[in-house]
Amino acid sequence: MFITKSLVIMLASLLVFAGILIPDLTCAQTPLCQYMFLTHLEHTRDREIIWFWTPDTMMGPVHSNDYIGLKFSPNFYGQVSTSQNRFHQFQANPYFEFEPLFGVPALHFPDPPEFAGGEGIHIGNPDEGMQYRLVMENDFGFVYCWRDGLPFEEELEPIDEYFWEDFEWLYFDSPLEMYGVIDGIITIGCSNNIRLLDNVLYAAAEPEYGMFVEDECDDMLGVISAREIIIANTTANGRDNGWNGGRFQQDRHSIVINAALAAFGESLTFEDQNDEWDRRQGPAPDERGTIYLTGSLAQYRRGYVHRSNHQGTGYRKKYVHDTRLIDNPPPLFPEIDERIILGEGNNLELNAENSPYYVIGDGGYHNITMTAGTEIILKDSLALTCEGELRIFGTEDNPVIIRREDPEIFSGYPGLILDRCDSTFIRNLQLEEGITWSRELGPGAGIIESCDFSDSLKINYVHDIEFRNCTFRDTVRVYRSGNRRRIAFRECEFDGSLFISTYFDTIELVDCEISDLIDIGSFSTEFRMAFCNLGGSLLVRRSATNLRIEDCQIRGNDFFINSEETQLIHCDVWGEVSIRDATGRIEDSQFSGQNLIIADFDQMELFDCEIDGNLIFSNGHSVLLTESQIVGEVQLIYAGNIRIMENRIGSGISVANTNGCIVHHNVLHGGVKFTSRMDMVSGLTLNNNTIVDADTAGLLIREANWFTANNNIFYNNRTGIFVETCHKAYTTSYNCSFMNSDGHYLGMIHSHSDFISDPMFVNPQEGDYNLSPASPCIDAGHPDFSWDSDGTRIDIGAIPYEHSMSVENERTLTRDFSITASPNPFNSRTNIRFVSEIAGRTIIDIYDLNGRKVNSLLYEVSKGINSIPLSGHELGGTGMFFVKIRCGNDSRIVKLIYLP
Repeated sequence: MFITKSLVIMLASLLVFAGILIPDLTCAQTPLCQYMFLTHLEHTRDREIIWFWTPDTMMGPVHSNDYIGLKFSPNFYGQVSTSQNRFHQFQANPYFEFEPLFGVPALHFPDPPEFAGGEGIHIGNPDEGMQYRLVMENDFGFVYCWRDGLPFEEELEPIDEYFWEDFEWLYFDSPLEMYGVIDGIITIGCSNNIRLLDNVLYAAAEPEYGMFVEDECDDMLGVISAREIIIANTTANGRDNGWNGGRFQQDRHSIVINAALAAFGESLTFEDQNDEWDRRQGPAPDERGTIYLTGSLAQYRRGYVHRSNHQGTGYRKKYVHDTRLIDNPPPLFPEIDERIILGEGNNLELNAENSPYYVIGDGGYHNITMTAGTEIILKDSLALTCEGELRIFGTEDNPVIIRREDPEIFSGYPGLILDRCDSTFIRNLQLEEGITWSRELGPGAGIIESCDFSDSLKINYVHDIEFRNCTFRDTVRVYRSGNRRRIAFRECEFDGSLFISTYFDTIELVDCEISDLIDIGSFSTEFRMAFCNLGGSLLVRRSATNLRIEDCQIRGNDFFINSEETQLIHCDVWGEVSIRDATGRIEDSQFSGQNLIIADFDQMELFDCEIDGNLIFSNGHSVLLTESQIVGEVQLIYAGNIRIMENRIGSGISVANTNGCIVHHNVLHGGVKFTSRMDMVSGLTLNNNTIVDADTAGLLIREANWFTANNNIFYNNRTGIFVETCHKAYTTSYNCSFMNSDGHYLGMIHSHSDFISDPMFVNPQEGDYNLSPASPCIDAGHPDFSWDSDGTRIDIGAIPYEHSMSVENERTLTRDFSITASPNPFNSRTNIRFVSEIAGRTIIDIYDLNGRKVNSLLYEVSKGINSIPLSGHELGGTGMFFVKIRCGNDSRIVKLIYLP
C-alpha cells in the first residue's frame, strides 16, 4: 500500500488543524478475531496467575503475549502460542493437539475501533446518567433505557427497535446489558461495561450448546467493550448452582454465546465472585455451569471466569472457534497488524510477513518490536524513535532493514534513535544507503549484536549494555552511565579508539580487535579484558578496584594501569608498562618495552614472565618474582618483603632501601647490588644463586644492617662478594667462586666452607649453567638446608644436578643398582658397595675437584651385592674426590672425602 505525497501533506495539515495526535494508521491485515482466544496479559492487576485447568476445553487457536498458566489437565485442540519462552505450570498434564509455539512475535493489541462510517447509530450519552438494555429477537433488536443505579422494571417499554438489515453497528455511550437471539449481521459497541444477562445466540444455532453448521449460518455478531464484558449473576446464567432451573438443565445451568467478543479495557469475567468485599455472597459452592462460546474472544487482560472461593465459584469453559471470522469478521472489527506508521504511540510490533512498513510521521514509540526480515522504509520521516523497550530480532541471513525511500532526502541522518531506552535488544540491524546510526545512543540496558556502526559514536545513559559481534568504524566514546552501570564488548571490531569517561561497576572487553587505544578515564569497580588484540595503548587512568587482563596482545607504546587488584594472565605487551596502586598477580606474560614499572603497590606477584627491558618496583610492601626471564635489570626501591626465586635475569638485581629481601635459585647476569639505610630493619638473604658476568661484583653490599649468602656460585665477575658497609653481623657459607678477576671475597671475612674452584658448568659460553657430573658443587651445599628433589644433599648454585646417590647410611635405589661408600670421610680405606641386577664389567673413574680424572679401575661384578675396596693410595692424595661407577648402561657418582 502506497500513500501519495498529497495525502501525506493533507493528513499532516489535519493534525495541525485539529491539534490532536493520531496514534497510527493501519492497513488491513489480520482480523482480531482470527484467534479463538487472544490476550495481551495473562495475570490480574495483583499479579495473580489465571490458570487453564482440567474443566477447560479450547477448540481453536490460542495466543497470548504473556506467560500462559497451566494447571492439572486442560485440553487444547488448536495451535497454542505465546511470545514468552515457557508456560507457568502447576502439576500440569495438559493435552495439546499441536506442539505449542514459544517466542513467537508479540501481537499488537489495538485500540477500540472508531464507530463511524457505514450504517450505524450512536445511542446514549455518558453525561445523562442512564443505562441501556438490548434484547435481540431474531431480525430485530429492542432497546430499553432507565436511570443508572435503579433496577430494571419489567413493565418498561422499549424506546426504540432496530431492524438488523438497516444497520452495520450500534454504539452505546453508556452502560449496556444484553441477551437474545440474532438473525442477521451486526456489531454492538459500548464505551462502558457490557453485561450478558442470558444466552446470546445465532438463530441458526441449537440453543443447548450454541453449535451450528458454519456453511449454513449467515448470522454474525460482534460485541466490543471499551471496558469489560461481564457475565451477569442471573438465574438464567446459573445463579446459585442453577438451583432454580434444576441442576442438570443445561439451558438453566450455563451461558451460551455466539459472538466475536473483544474487551479492550480489561477482560471477559463474571459477576459476584464471592470475594470478601462482595456485597452479595452466594452458596458454597456456587458452580454456575459452563460457558459455551462459539466465536472468538480477545481481551487485553485475562479475567477470572472461575474462582476457588466458596469451594468453587463460576464457570467451566468450552470455547470453539468460528472459523468464518478469519476472512469475514463482523463490521468494524479491528485488525491486528500495522504497516503504515504515523505519529506516536505506545507499542509498535512489526514482522516480515507484513513488511515493508512505511514511516510517514514522527515515528516515535515507547516500545518497538521487530522480527527477522522486517523492512522499514522512511518516507518523510527523519527516523524511527524508541523511548522505552526496543526489540530487534534480525538474523545474519534475514536482517531487519531500515532504508529511505529517497536516499537523497535527509541523507546522513540516523534511521533509528534510542532516546534513553529502558531496555534494548538489537540483533542484525542493517541500515542501507542514506541511513546512519545516531551519533549518540542511549540504549539503557540490553544487548546490541551484529551491527555495523559507520561513524563515530557517543554512548550515554548506559545501565547494563552489551555489544556483541559489532563493528565500530570510528571512535567510540562512553560518557554517562545509569544505575546498574555495566558495559561490555564481545567479539567486536574497533577501527578507531575506545574512550570511557564515566563510572561503571563493570567494564568488559572479550575477544575484540581494537586498532587504536583504549582510554578508561574514570573509576570502575571491575575491568576485565580477555582474548583481545589491541593495536594502540591501554590507559586505565583512574583506579579500577578489580582489573583482570588475560590472553591479550597490546601493541601500543604505553600500557598504564591504576588498579587496586590486578591480574595479568597470558598477555603480550609491546610498549612501556606502568602499573600503580596494585595488588595482584602477573602470570605467563611477555613484556617487550624498555621498562615494566610497578609503583605504589601493596602486594605483587610475577610468575613465569618474559621481560625484555628493566623490571622496576618502587614504594611497595611485598614482591614475589619467580620462574621468569628478565633481559634487563630488576630494580627494587623502597619495597619490603621481597622474594626473587627461580628466575633468569640478564642485568642483575639492584635493591635499595628495603625491609627484607630474599634471592633464591636465580641465574643472574650482572650481580646483586644491595643498599639500605641503617635506620631500616633490612637485610639480604642470598641462597643458591648462580651469579655471572657482573661488571662490579657478583654481590655488592654498599650498605646493609646484615646479610647472608649461602650455596651461591660467583663466576666470571669482577669480584665475587664485595662488602663496603655492613653494620651488623653477616654470614657466608658453602659459596663457590671462580674466575672473578679482582678477587673473590673483598671487604669481608668469608667462611671456611666457602671455596674457590671451577664449578664445571656444562657450557657457560652458551649460557648453559647446569653442573657437569664432575662438578665440585654437586651435593656440596650447606648440610642444614633442605635436600634437593632427588633426595640428595643440596647442590651449590641455582640449578640442581639430578642424580641418585647414598652417603654413609642413606641409600637410594636406582633402576639397575644402588651404591654406598663406607666409611666416608675416611683416612686409609673405604668400601664401595652396590647392588647390581646384571653381571658384567664395572668401570670406576676417579675425578678431583677440578674435574681431572686421576684414576680408572676395571672390575668384574656379579649379579647381586658387590663390594670393592678403595684405598687412599688409589686416589693419589688427600682431599675431595668424585667416584663415578658405570654398570651396564647406567652410572652414578659418589663423593668421597680422603682425610690426611
